Amino acid sequence: MNIREVQTLQAVVDTKESKILTLENEIRLLEDEIVRLRDEGMATPTTSLSSGIEDVDRTLNTFRSNERLLKSKVEFLTSELSKRDNEI
Repeated sequence: MNIREVQTLQAVVDTKESKILTLENEIRLLEDEIVRLRDEGMATPTTSLSSGIEDVDRTLNTFRSNERLLKSKVEFLTSELSKRDNEI
């Protein structure tokens, strides 16, 4: 293998490592967002009993929907990370 081929392969590996780091950071951010949404859901105040329950239900449904979306993104990025890891 000549020097040019080695340099090309090293550039490819460096690019892949950079992409992996970016995906790992995105996964961490999404996981943090899931935790934040869960924490906010727990701290939702109620104003009156009936309206408070409805508000909490809507808020919880929104959080659950957001959580599913974020979990799906995390799973996608994790699979992308695995694919890129295998390519290296």
